Amino acid sequence: MEDISRLRNIAIVGTHHSGKTTLVEALLSTCGAISRRGSVGDGTTTTDFEPECIEHLQSTCVGFAYTVCGDVDLNIIDCPGFVDFLEETKIAMLAADAAVVVIDADPGRIGQTKTLIDFIEAHKLPHIFFVNKMDRPGADFFGTLSALQQAYGMHVVAQQVPIGAGEAYRGFVDLAENIAYLCEGTEHKETALPADLQAIVSDQRTKLLEALGDFDDHLLEELLEGIEPSRDEIRKDLCEDCSHDQIIPVLAGSGQTGAGVRALLEAIEREFPSPAVESRHDAAGNIVVPDPKGPV
Repeated sequence: MEDISRLRNIAIVGTHHSGKTTLVEALLSTCGAISRRGSVGDGTTTTDFEPECIEHLQSTCVGFAYTVCGDVDLNIIDCPGFVDFLEETKIAMLAADAAVVVIDADPGRIGQTKTLIDFIEAHKLPHIFFVNKMDRPGADFFGTLSALQQAYGMHVVAQQVPIGAGEAYRGFVDLAENIAYLCEGTEHKETALPADLQAIVSDQRTKLLEALGDFDDHLLEELLEGIEPSRDEIRKDLCEDCSHDQIIPVLAGSGQTGAGVRALLEAIEREFPSPAVESRHDAAGNIVVPDPKGPV
């Protein structure tokens, strides 16, 4: 690869049965890397190709996939979620520049992510929470968001607010843009902000901007003076703060239906660092120079 600034090495991690491999299929399909989405139940997914994975209907080893997404070359590392394979997942994450942490829209499962998040934070790995299965009955985005903040701090902030939940889930509001979108498969189109979400969106957007203001004095001054920051300034801060692991954005969607997947890809492209931007270190603490011809 000649231009490593295009590269994104992303680990897809999370608890068991949170839908990581299904989400990977949705990512690959959305980017056009595969013509037909595989199924975990049918044993036809791209990254769960080992006989043991197919037999047990779960990832039992690390899987890899590659695709081109807009202006980036995306290397995807699909990591198993069962605690039995945690050491494999940890080793795989050492080769990643960022991680998408896939979780159920169920606050009761957040405690199962602690060991994983402790490792991610210890290695200062930029990461995003993707609240998956928003189309499932009982999906609770705000309860899950609150549980994440209680567990990992108020630097965990919503980047989206879902429109509906369960069978009524139909889209999201992008808080940085302050625009609502309806999802049709993996595509989303702009729509009017639902009246019943206006207060919630205003509250969550204020929290997002305040979190960004912790690392940007100019934006903080604007907020204190009641000035609406520009969309470009918000996007710039969001990209910088996420790539430096200063905030952890929370997005929502469904890997099964593809809803929210394109927005996740856009976040990966904009908010995660390339190897050329964020230095990585080896076990001895030495900087690893990103050289295609360098040692493994």
